[in-house]
Amino acid sequence: MFQKSGVDELPVWWDYHVILMVSKAEQHLIYDFDSSLPFPTEARHYLTNTFQKVSEMKIEEHPLFKIIEGQDYVQQFHSDRSHMKSEIGKWIFEPPTWPVVSSNGTLGLSTLMDFSNASQQRSYRLEQLLQLVQVPK
Repeated sequence: MFQKSGVDELPVWWDYHVILMVSKAEQHLIYDFDSSLPFPTEARHYLTNTFQKVSEMKIEEHPLFKIIEGQDYVQQFHSDRSHMKSEIGKWIFEPPTWPVVSSNGTLGLSTLMDFSNASQQRSYRLEQLLQLVQVPK
């Protein structure tokens, strides 16, 4: 819900989607360039509105999240866009016009898309992420 790429009230099914969460003091803000919600949006508002229909989904369809620190993203993340090509090397979709995200780091997209128990990064379910951004009373 509330995704610019969405059609009517149907959910958008991303293989992955990157958003920015900025946390300072007791405030958590989400910046999502594909969201039709205000920019930025308070994290709980974003999560509860964007994922309204999770309770209607099969458990294996529930969204999963990973959080990486900004410094790790800048210093370690890289993507060569190989996930956007078919098995014979043709573009499945036209790639973005901006340069690939590149570093000498070891945090590749395939690493982040690993949601198995063997993953080195913790995976969060929606409920866990909502608890993480809960403002203490």
